[in-house]
Amino acid sequence: MLTPRCALLILLFFLPIASTWDPSRAATSYYFSASGSDSNNCRSLASPCRTIGKMNSLTYAAGDSILFHGGDSFTGCVMINSRNVPNKGSASNPITVDSYDSGNATLLSNCPGNLHALLTIDGVSGVTVQNLILSANGTQTAIGILIQNSIAGNTVDMVTIQNNDISGFNISRASNYGAEVFVSGFATNGNCGALNNIKVLNNKLHGAFGATSPDDNGITGHGCGQNITNVRYSGNEVYHIGGHATAPSGTSGNGILATGVAGGELSYNLVHDNGANTNTCGGPAGVWAYRSDHIIIQFNEVYNMRPVPDQGVGCDWAAYDLDEGVTNSIVQYNYSRNNAGAAWLVYNAAGPNTIRYNVSENDDAYLKNGGIAALNAGTFPLSFYNNTMFSPVVNTGTDNVQACFTFGFTGTFPVGTVIANNICSNSMVNRFGAAFFANAAVGVDTSAINFTHNLYENNSGGPLWQLDGVLYHSLAEIQAAGKEAGSIVANPMLTNAGAGGTCTWTPTIANGPQPCPSVYRLRPGSPALGVGANLTATPYNLDIGTRDYFGNTLGTSINVGADGGKQPRS
Repeated sequence: MLTPRCALLILLFFLPIASTWDPSRAATSYYFSASGSDSNNCRSLASPCRTIGKMNSLTYAAGDSILFHGGDSFTGCVMINSRNVPNKGSASNPITVDSYDSGNATLLSNCPGNLHALLTIDGVSGVTVQNLILSANGTQTAIGILIQNSIAGNTVDMVTIQNNDISGFNISRASNYGAEVFVSGFATNGNCGALNNIKVLNNKLHGAFGATSPDDNGITGHGCGQNITNVRYSGNEVYHIGGHATAPSGTSGNGILATGVAGGELSYNLVHDNGANTNTCGGPAGVWAYRSDHIIIQFNEVYNMRPVPDQGVGCDWAAYDLDEGVTNSIVQYNYSRNNAGAAWLVYNAAGPNTIRYNVSENDDAYLKNGGIAALNAGTFPLSFYNNTMFSPVVNTGTDNVQACFTFGFTGTFPVGTVIANNICSNSMVNRFGAAFFANAAVGVDTSAINFTHNLYENNSGGPLWQLDGVLYHSLAEIQAAGKEAGSIVANPMLTNAGAGGTCTWTPTIANGPQPCPSVYRLRPGSPALGVGANLTATPYNLDIGTRDYFGNTLGTSINVGADGGKQPRS
């Protein structure tokens, strides 16, 4: 994936100067209702105010609540900044923006433009936004919720966005892009403002008009270096983020993206039916990281990342991606299926990075990235082990080939890179009837990669490995060349490969996607049982974690594939 080009957002909102704040006063609730009046004091159920304009003009302190009447709609652009929160808030005593009474209140944008957000949190610590519906209201408002810090020398600490429905935010300009939630360490005034403890939890983030909605991102952002720390994007459903054509590379059609982040967890998210309108390289991905460190991507499900219809141009549409400048990160316990591109994409990631205990079904459906796992050389080793990949018998009718392991476009993979204990069941052939297990572009040096103890299955054409300019026609040939020690070509005896389908689970309660798809469990008698390489031993010396995809405990003797725990099969 090519690097995103983040356009500088300049947010122009002019607000009245806040009145003097009294630090001794108790926390206050402020009420807003469609039946209220801005001449009221806003401080009781009996005297609610009416408009967002009034809300912006008041002064708030740590612990206050801003409450909108459930079922009512409010039009405007909400600001929470140092003008109306002069003490800049408290991480331990948040200001809460919420609904009251029954149902959720709706906030509607009337501030369209590529520089605008419906709700902006700027320079204030301790803010929780929850139980609201936020809509672009049919306008081209670029951002639903913007989190930033325009105050020099300040750190924004603890912002939580949870249990909201956010939809319709887009700006279809060639040089710009938007998001339902935008987390920016580079503020609109040019300040590199630090953000810490940013949580986006249990929201529905989506387009308003189906799969081809022009929304660009569910969650994205921009860092100043890696000045966004300790993020958690979890329990969200992100869908119908169609993106727009000719957007800057990598910025449109994405589900969830952590960029400029040091320390983050992207977990239990359901991301599907995105990227329909994008036509650029790099294209979109479901859940990914860019120029970030110590990111864990786990327990997610991604499907139908694809153009609609297939435009024949553009690339990627990957499920998961560790992109440029990503270090010390792990992708584990994830499920992907029916994506146009790769299940896992690693592009110019500095490393070391690990991809393990994941399941892929019918990915790279449009041959958009050349393989189920598309890899590009980084500075440090990549560890790719105990994944299960299934691709059915399909004749592409083209010269293109799909491979479980694809290496491009340039680079030398460093010593210590290991591809081990994976199940590769690939029967997709090109027009010449050839199916590939591994395929490297001309000029890519894979000589230092340790391929070992993998299990390969092919039910259509002659399986091939093409590495370092040499085409190997059999396992015996490539083993004679010093690769694939301990690997086998066999039927892995999966429970019902190809029948994984959509898992049924609830992101907001973090109950999946496991054990789905259970069709990728190993049956009794499988040749993959108990024959995996011990990756904790020399020369690997890897920390392989404590469990496999299905939750089995790992030991020193493990299976091949995502069902890696050596458990009895009966």
